[in-house]
Amino acid sequence: MSSTRGDKRVKGGGTFTLCSSVIVKCGNEIKNLCKNHLYEYEDQETWNDVLHDVLEGENFLFHKTDTITPCVSDKLTGTATFKPDMEEPIRIVKEFDRTLKYVTFTINRDEDVGLSNPDSRKTTSTTQSAFTVMMNSCNSKKDPKHKDTKAANFTAKHKLFNGIVDMFLASEDKFPVVMTDNVISDQVIMPLTNAVWYISGNMGTIQERSKHLPNVHGIPARYLI
Repeated sequence: MSSTRGDKRVKGGGTFTLCSSVIVKCGNEIKNLCKNHLYEYEDQETWNDVLHDVLEGENFLFHKTDTITPCVSDKLTGTATFKPDMEEPIRIVKEFDRTLKYVTFTINRDEDVGLSNPDSRKTTSTTQSAFTVMMNSCNSKKDPKHKDTKAANFTAKHKLFNGIVDMFLASEDKFPVVMTDNVISDQVIMPLTNAVWYISGNMGTIQERSKHLPNVHGIPARYLI
């Protein structure tokens, strides 16, 4: 059986036929992914290429902590073995010993990852993932704060500010808890206050210079402070 991806890789030299198997070890657990698959490869291909072809079609997902150990032998149960590096070209085996034709890839996995779900580690009841913390923060909301009416520098504009806060409270519009009170005040409530303050202070001028159309809705009375 030829390599399914051989035509996409660098070719050169001869070919090499391997009988490949893949197992996964996770603590005391061992799982056979595939066994005795025959593929023919170009000498220049690497052991990573071999593993990719052998696992093609298998429903297996690597975890970022997985390590891979290839072991090549002369027989299925042979004692003469060679352990190449995954990045090395497979021709290194021919140079070492032409009788080595059987390769077993062992995928070593941490016990806390498990074989059933490689995308998530086990967590204890006292440990939260960063994703959970982030989502909880996004879903948590808080109300905007009023200006202190007893402050010595409390002004009519601050009163308008508190009126806009009351509108947010009445409509139950809230802000993410990750926004500080100052950010909510400076970037949301105060710009609205400035806009309404300007309109209120220049209402006469605006009315005089406006073109009065019958189908234009007037400014709500609650803004005319």
